[in-house]
Amino acid sequence: MRETQNKTYGFLAYDFIGVEKELNEMAVTGWQLESIGAHFWTYRKTEPNQFKYCVTYVPDASIHNPEPTPHQSSLEDLCESAGWQKVANWNQMQIFASKNPDAPPIDTDANVLLDITTRSICKRNIPIYVALLLFFAIILTFKLMNIPSANAEAIVRADFFTELIPDIICIFFALSYIFNFLLWRRRSKKSIEVNDTCADCNLHYVIQAVESIILIAFSVLFVILKCNIKGWGTLEMTFYPFVAGFFFLFMFYLSKFFRFIGASKIVNMILTFIGSAFLSLFLSSICSAIFMALGILITS
Repeated sequence: MRETQNKTYGFLAYDFIGVEKELNEMAVTGWQLESIGAHFWTYRKTEPNQFKYCVTYVPDASIHNPEPTPHQSSLEDLCESAGWQKVANWNQMQIFASKNPDAPPIDTDANVLLDITTRSICKRNIPIYVALLLFFAIILTFKLMNIPSANAEAIVRADFFTELIPDIICIFFALSYIFNFLLWRRRSKKSIEVNDTCADCNLHYVIQAVESIILIAFSVLFVILKCNIKGWGTLEMTFYPFVAGFFFLFMFYLSKFFRFIGASKIVNMILTFIGSAFLSLFLSSICSAIFMALGILITS
């Protein structure tokens, strides 16, 4: 029988209820969380029902910090005295486990838990999506300032409006995340008033699934229109998803490397961003060139 297993999840960063539920269900079947990586959560085989899990947040925690922040250390000491041991962290999310089934919850006030969760998401996730929203909104604005005249050739106008689709996709992606989080926060406030607990994220995963379908549909539409207008040899648009994918991949591993060698938070953030940008652009250029070459070979 295998001693470890890896699982990948699509948890929303504020879904501490879902995370706790999944970890406790895994513990019932005899699997203990060992670590959280870039893509997988690693579990180790143990005795069933041996652990109970609890999740909280530390807003000033960061993957770029070489050492735990004072707030993290203070929380860990406080939790240890109550029977909770730190197991792992996922950005600002802190995961604790206890062998005592009657261990008291770490956060007894739902309003406090909602507040620290909100501050954690607003410190890391929301600024990223706001920056993404503003960046592509500016690009879209400049593009709209150069709309071809009504007398322009139909193919020129079609190509112009097709080029707007990637910007619209990115804007929709950013807005959907922000909307989903604000909706969860509003639902949690109402839930606390009635049930003294934050709202779960079941509804928000449904919303996220619908949004994903819309994004995929727009992406497919863009590829079809673009290739119909200029031919399959113009698959240079594969450059953009490659950049995004490689960038986030390198962000995790470079940050982990600089944290390992003891770089300060600021140095870590700067070098991680520059290194990720350079490497993602370099590798994306190679991958896009390969796709374009394949497109030309297919149509030749």
